[in-house]
Amino acid sequence: MENLEVFALDARMRRASGSIPYASLQWSRRFRKPGQFSMQVSRDVYDPSWAYIYCDDRPETGIIQKVQTDDDDFNSEASAGVDIVTLSGFFLEGRLNDFVFLVEDVEDFNWKYTPPPTRSFDPAPRDDPKAWASSGGFIYTEGPSGELSGYDPVNHVQKPLASSVANGDGSVTVTDLTGATYTVHPIEYRNTPNYYLYTDTDDDGSHLYSIGFDGTSATTPDTGEWSTWVTDASGSTWRKWNDDPDGPWFRTSGVATREKVASQYEQTEEYKYFTRLKNWRTSTDEGWSKVQIRGPWQRTELGDSSRADDVAVHLTDYVQMFFQDTMHYAEPIFACSKRAINPSLKRLGDLVYAELESDDASCRIVYNFEQDSYLFEIWKGVDRTQSQSLNPWAVFSDEWGTLWDYSASIDTSNYRNTCYVLYDFEEPVDVVSVYEKSVLNARSKIENDYTSPIDPGALKGYAVRYKHSRGYVIARLADGLNDSEVYLDIRNEKPDFDGEWPRGVVDEMPSISDVKAKYASYIATFEDRGIDHLRANYGAVVNFDTGTLSPEDYMERWDLGDRVDMAVNALGLSSEAVIVGIDETYDADKAEIRPIIGDELLTHEQRNALV
Repeated sequence: MENLEVFALDARMRRASGSIPYASLQWSRRFRKPGQFSMQVSRDVYDPSWAYIYCDDRPETGIIQKVQTDDDDFNSEASAGVDIVTLSGFFLEGRLNDFVFLVEDVEDFNWKYTPPPTRSFDPAPRDDPKAWASSGGFIYTEGPSGELSGYDPVNHVQKPLASSVANGDGSVTVTDLTGATYTVHPIEYRNTPNYYLYTDTDDDGSHLYSIGFDGTSATTPDTGEWSTWVTDASGSTWRKWNDDPDGPWFRTSGVATREKVASQYEQTEEYKYFTRLKNWRTSTDEGWSKVQIRGPWQRTELGDSSRADDVAVHLTDYVQMFFQDTMHYAEPIFACSKRAINPSLKRLGDLVYAELESDDASCRIVYNFEQDSYLFEIWKGVDRTQSQSLNPWAVFSDEWGTLWDYSASIDTSNYRNTCYVLYDFEEPVDVVSVYEKSVLNARSKIENDYTSPIDPGALKGYAVRYKHSRGYVIARLADGLNDSEVYLDIRNEKPDFDGEWPRGVVDEMPSISDVKAKYASYIATFEDRGIDHLRANYGAVVNFDTGTLSPEDYMERWDLGDRVDMAVNALGLSSEAVIVGIDETYDADKAEIRPIIGDELLTHEQRNALV
């Protein structure tokens, strides 16, 4: 396996280096939280303009957050050494934790966002155009060595050029590989912080291509059919290039297409938005796949997080509200569980990762250098276990020869299989009428147990009779072993709805049917809580280190987030597991790939049945 090729980007996402000749690189990918990287380079290689570390072969982009210089002029043998610069930081997903929810009601929240850096948001004057547009809609950009390269934004393909000749008026005459010659015009984007590339599909199927600018600071538009001004509904003026100056257009960051597709439920057509995402697992279709994304952000599209809805929809809503139109947002292609979300006093990133964990899903922010755009995506790995037949299997086993240099141990010294859940709380029984001559039954085990004579007098009000519920529930693992006991004391705990019924005499008759149902549901959870207590604190302790695995099938037959089969037959361990982390380490001598299985090596039942 060859070393991972990376290069640096500056603060405006412009390429700031060639392939970096690093001394060592650690690329730590994570499924349940943002990953991170660490890289060592010699001082003569590092440049202070570096802000990001980008890799064409991985979905992650590193943010340089810490720079450390070590003066190593002489080593222990007193020979000349090399000064080392260590760069480290989180991947782009770490940006999600820049935002905090302070209140539960999002309508009361003061939404704000900081656009992520792009070459498109370059505030510096650029007197020498670095991009050209043809009347056919193709875009041409200047590379690091001054060469021109073309791009077809509709078919998503590069257009290599055989030659290019600069003209005196600023245009360029280009010749492609077929021998066709035509003139492309410069795109002048001086002081234009909002710079967008658009593509669109008209009703008749003809393609429209446009590059839009914030017209408040743009220069006078060039003449010609390929250039025109447009004004959107908000009054912002934009400049665009397309085949049809009067055709429709839309605003979105990066490169996207709007296509008319058949509606899923009706015999009609509707517009959908698409972009492309690099497929790091295959080289087919030029390594790119088509991804459906949301359209331009509108606050009216915000769902109610207190309503039980698809978690992926809720979370994408939140991310889109914070980052708005500075990113694309992939439409989830799988269903997550439906439940309400309470984001109060949580960081955005922590909330997203925590809510997705139960669905074996994760999130990522992919920066597309070629398109200068960001994509937020909620994604899942691939099921590669032997219990399914759709995908090739991935089995890590000592007997199969796919697992070596590992270490594993089982410790059952703290194992317990029986838990007594101790409880004590007040529970409503029924409602009685209280009269002037009503008296409490002092010997009753029921509180508010009023009795009334034949002539009770005038009605004073109503009281809820209630009892003290004390006792225990036994939670038992079905492991076939003798009892080994422990207890869980929740006697000081009160349910959240404890204050929903009165203890004294009230004027109006209270309704307790709903609250009694809540108590029944509350009691029904005790056994599960006991089981969870056993599994979390008294299970068999399994320590497992996969060691270094063969990189041959990495990212082809198995990858981060995949569910795979693990089997250590020497200890009798066998289970399905999700790969929750992958550490890639590269240096001058070797490349190592080490997956992290985490706590999912064994299911709870298997873990607690070990003896």
